Amino acid sequence: MKDHYLTKQHQHALLKVVRHMLPQLNDRQTDIDLPRTTTAGALNPATAQLEELYEMLNILVSGIETLNNDEQRLANELLQMQVTLSTLTEELSKVKLSIEESNAFFEGVKCNQDILNQDLVSLQEKINDLQYVSYDGSLVWKITNFREKMIDAQSERQTSIYSPPFYSSPNGYKMRARLYFNGDGNARRTHMSLFFVLIRSLNDPILKFPFNYKVTFCLYDQTSAQRHIIDSFRPDIKSSSFQRPQSDMNIASGIPKFLPLEVIQQEGNPYIRDDTMFIKIMVDFEELHKTLLSYALSLNPGLPMHIQQAMIKQEAERRSQLRSDELITFDNIPGAGRFQQSLPNGYSGFQWVNANYMNISYNEQVNGWSGYSAALSSGQYVGLNKDGQMLSMIINAARSFTLKSMIVASAWNDNLILEITGKRGGSVFKSKRLTLQLQPQWIEFNWPDLEIVNFSSYGGEPNSDVKGKGTQFAFDNLCVEFSK
Repeated sequence: MKDHYLTKQHQHALLKVVRHMLPQLNDRQTDIDLPRTTTAGALNPATAQLEELYEMLNILVSGIETLNNDEQRLANELLQMQVTLSTLTEELSKVKLSIEESNAFFEGVKCNQDILNQDLVSLQEKINDLQYVSYDGSLVWKITNFREKMIDAQSERQTSIYSPPFYSSPNGYKMRARLYFNGDGNARRTHMSLFFVLIRSLNDPILKFPFNYKVTFCLYDQTSAQRHIIDSFRPDIKSSSFQRPQSDMNIASGIPKFLPLEVIQQEGNPYIRDDTMFIKIMVDFEELHKTLLSYALSLNPGLPMHIQQAMIKQEAERRSQLRSDELITFDNIPGAGRFQQSLPNGYSGFQWVNANYMNISYNEQVNGWSGYSAALSSGQYVGLNKDGQMLSMIINAARSFTLKSMIVASAWNDNLILEITGKRGGSVFKSKRLTLQLQPQWIEFNWPDLEIVNFSSYGGEPNSDVKGKGTQFAFDNLCVEFSK
């Protein structure tokens, strides 16, 4: 009921009644005033009551009119606020549209900035490539921040990196290398994998494909020992990797098990210095004999390429001038057959202890490729230490000889230790300690006046790519000079 009295409808009805009663009260007031003198005494209480009621009604009417005025004012203000709200709503829509347009503009700016950043990175890569580009078929690749890159590879954030491009000549093949720090395929987490990549270039229409030149990788030993890790491969001309590139780059191909990770992870290893490693990639267009490969890669890479090529040529000529009776090739053993046998005493003027010889072609048919094949430098035969025992060569007559050089490789084990000692008069005159891999090393001695040379091998770890294991090593083209 209280809410009803406060409603607008009730207030209008009450105002209507009051307005209707006011004239009647005014008429009655007039009627009362005429006989006031005669009946004043009798009507005073009633008149007083009517006057009070009249005053109350006037107050009530005045309050209701004030309310009506307030109502009208509020209605006008409400209308004005509605108009203002409509205007603000319209302005808000315009602001929202402006914000959306601004966001779209900023998104466009961000997209353009990303594109510009990509272009900048690409341009920087091209500048870097031009800085290191070579046109002689070789590249010395400097890899910095090695530890960070290895961690990225182990976490698979970035498993591999590319070398800068290089060319075989100004109008030749365009190439690069790809290195998987933590290995690729079945070499993952056990070896570093190193691959060769052909890149599409403007020169391709005049070049011959498939690409069939031998590729050699060399990881530099950054100490004076220069025990570089060297490995080579010859392209499979049936593989798409060596056909004319149809996309930006061909599929990388090369040596999945280039280097055991445990070698590179050893503290103080000679291949990482100041968190940096150096890898040389060399394409052999001249069919460099493998006896010269170690020599070529041991040359100072700071020398101009034409100087290096001249030195290699001189070394090849020097070796070719060696008299045949000074070069022990194991290819002229009387009655040599397919099977492994002991070197006959007296062969090339020496007594041989625990020394065998092997036919490489037959051995590959039976056992597949091994370090024996890697050591082969000429003909079909190599020498080896029987059952991994210490091998000795002793001069027959009462004279001495000079041990000049040899080609040697581990037969089965990676990181095989080979200790070589030269004796005369029963005492050790010279010694050398080598770490062998399943790849050829040309070792130069020039030890004069020797009577006995002992070769003792031990240690190393089995190479998972070959069938056997053990401390055998193979050697070929053993160069000696007899004293007169």
